[in-house]
Amino acid sequence: MYSKRQSGFTIIELLFAMSFLSVLLIIAMMSSLNIMHTYSKGLVLKQVNQSGRAIGTELQRSLKAAQPPLDGSTVPSGRLCLGIYSYVWSVGGQDPYSYDNGNKVGFAKVSDSTRAMCGPGRPTVPRNSSIELLSADASSLAIQSASLTGTANYNGYYLYTYTFTIGTDDAELLNDDRDACRIAGAQQFCALNRFMITASARGVKI
Repeated sequence: MYSKRQSGFTIIELLFAMSFLSVLLIIAMMSSLNIMHTYSKGLVLKQVNQSGRAIGTELQRSLKAAQPPLDGSTVPSGRLCLGIYSYVWSVGGQDPYSYDNGNKVGFAKVSDSTRAMCGPGRPTVPRNSSIELLSADASSLAIQSASLTGTANYNGYYLYTYTFTIGTDDAELLNDDRDACRIAGAQQFCALNRFMITASARGVKI
């Protein structure tokens, strides 16, 4: 008696094909996650570097136009008054400064010829006379530390160096001193960068 053989796949062949397809899907998913991880980390680093350069350029211009000698005693608390303009920034790990509209100050350039921002007490920053130097994309960043040092004058020229560290404002991603990153989590990225600018203050408008 002749029996016709049926064509098709066996259960073992189907299981093998499904296993192979699953492996391919896992590899594709892991590759996509790695690409997203690299992109997100690069975006954080870009925000830190762009913000640091923008702040450094602005401060260097104002330092050159400032009338020396300058008082750097308020810098650790997030304030620097240079004559026509003052700068106020929220320091990581400390209570942030606020605008008079209630929003948090990132790094503000304030029109402040009376140096009210460096007076006693904790100032409220007027929003209408301020420029926020940290963009909305960099709102998760903060100045972690800052200092202003100067040398003795030479023929009326004072050389000042402003050093600041800007980076991620998340205590869980930073060490206790907030000067280095811990190991970042799967979906969170930490970046810190230190910037230093030097300018000769001579009270000349530029």
